[in-house]
Amino acid sequence: MSDQFEPELIPDPAALDELSKAFRDDGERQPSRLDPTDEPTQPVTDDDLLPVRSDDEDGSNTEDDLGPTIVADDDEPVDERPIIVITDGDLDVEPSPGVAIDDLVEPDVTVGERPTIVIGGDDDDLEIIDGSLDPSVLDGSLDEDGSGGIVQITDDDLDDPIVAESARDARRGMEPRLKDRRAAVRRARLKKKLWVIGAAVGAIVIAVVVLALLGSSLFAIRSEQVVVIGNTYTDPGRLQSVIDDLVGTPALLVDTDRVEDQLEAIPWVGEAQVDVHFPHAATIDLAERIAVATYVGDDGRYRVLDPTGRVLDVIDGYPFAYLLIDGPDRVDLEPGQTTPPGFASAANLARNLTPSIRDRVDRIEAELDGSRLVLILDDGTEVMFGEARDLLVKLIRLETLLRLSPERVTGMIDVSTDEVTL
Repeated sequence: MSDQFEPELIPDPAALDELSKAFRDDGERQPSRLDPTDEPTQPVTDDDLLPVRSDDEDGSNTEDDLGPTIVADDDEPVDERPIIVITDGDLDVEPSPGVAIDDLVEPDVTVGERPTIVIGGDDDDLEIIDGSLDPSVLDGSLDEDGSGGIVQITDDDLDDPIVAESARDARRGMEPRLKDRRAAVRRARLKKKLWVIGAAVGAIVIAVVVLALLGSSLFAIRSEQVVVIGNTYTDPGRLQSVIDDLVGTPALLVDTDRVEDQLEAIPWVGEAQVDVHFPHAATIDLAERIAVATYVGDDGRYRVLDPTGRVLDVIDGYPFAYLLIDGPDRVDLEPGQTTPPGFASAANLARNLTPSIRDRVDRIEAELDGSRLVLILDDGTEVMFGEARDLLVKLIRLETLLRLSPERVTGMIDVSTDEVTL
């Protein structure tokens, strides 16, 4: 403690004289006063040294300037001033009772005072709490379980103190401004959600309006912009019916699959493809079936067949371009229908004839159930195929035989088995 008072330790001659009187023996004479420069007859300890407070102008010490009076005899009064004990750690001397020099120095901090805790920012606006942060001192508890009271920190600049409104708020540690802030946060979140919902609804409304416009008659298919490709034998009436159903339909609402199914229902159409070109055009591409054979029904009209036995058309005259199928039984079918298995197998055989054989075939005779199939050549030769199965293998046998035996005898050829017979 650099600021404490440190007394100047100078031996006083009067004090030394008094000490010598008090401690001399009866049979031993001592000088009345001691010279500080003289060697002491007895060891002088720090206890014999007393502080000198001040000197008079003439250099002599007053009675008040002297240290405590040592009583030599019982009848002499004793000054009640405290004894200042000055010791040296190097001297092995027992100190006399007295008051330590440190006890006369006033400390800077009072012992036992609680520290001051300052909460605030500027020096002019501080909130000072004297005491401790022990939960028992504060109005509340800082326990982790929250079982104590509420610690409240107030601001003197506020007109209204922070006070819990209700017991429920007090239990939850909530004050009005915190509640208002949380309410503001909730309102902001709700506002954001409403904005998102509004934006989504607006986008949906806009999309619906756009789709409604695009799906209106303003963007419908027009008849003059419908193009048909590949319609050679297709029934014009049925084709036009499909086109009329397509015209006027909004381009975005055209069901192309349904239109294609309608076109493929036409007997001559094997496959159809419909493409819509926004905003008013459409293209219809048709792949027609191949006619390979014909037979005459009980009504005397000829049915044109494709390789699967489907009736493509019914006409009055004989179509010489197609191979004739004949048999004991005949059926009257309408376009789009399919013949029985025997006639269907005969039509498939006609489709697979090689050109060299096709030019020599007159007709094909077949049972409706496919149990017997006979190829009649133009020279009257009958080629027996047996049941309507493995037709390609049997055709290869016939092709090989005709190539190896060009001068064969007219008659019957059996290719229904591996052993071909003439």
